[in-house]
Amino acid sequence: MILTALIVALSTRAFAQEQSPKNSKQPLQTAICAARLLDVKTGALVNNAVVLIEGERISAVGSGLSIPSGARVIDLGDVTLLPGLIDSHTHLLISRSGDYGTMLLTESQAYRALEGASNARKTLLAGYTAVRDVESEGSGYADVALRDAINRGLVEGPRMKVATRGIAVIGQYHPFDVSPDLPDFLCNEGRRGREG
Repeated sequence: MILTALIVALSTRAFAQEQSPKNSKQPLQTAICAARLLDVKTGALVNNAVVLIEGERISAVGSGLSIPSGARVIDLGDVTLLPGLIDSHTHLLISRSGDYGTMLLTESQAYRALEGASNARKTLLAGYTAVRDVESEGSGYADVALRDAINRGLVEGPRMKVATRGIAVIGQYHPFDVSPDLPDFLCNEGRRGREG
């Protein structure tokens, strides 16, 4: 069984929110124990893995580390921990429900932003802790808003690098051949600039 560092990140966030007593300046300490951990520097598995966390930061990782007194211990048993994955080509704001052109015509930008939040959470739970989202798929700057909402803890999702609105060498973006009588349709913005 494989368990990503995502579990570590989510567990840490939840426990950090519990906060240690208000008069204590010590960050909450957590120890996560697992049967194995993938050391990506060496490519080897480390047995009897321990991940020590202070507040929201990992402070130490290794085999059989000493667990500080009073630390919360999470024993994951026979699992393998690995670092969060990175996806360098995502489209979190695209619908998986049907035709691309129909999506652009029938789904509001607000709906698309909410769908993006759902996709961001699914991506995080799949083990991806960072993404490069390469076009907002006709939803304007909703990818920026999604990134900011994740950074502020409003929604769960991976760290995001965003590109905002798509561009193409021909001066417009898919879908093509939309009537010029629809000047406000998203893909006609580049065409207006090219023809005007």
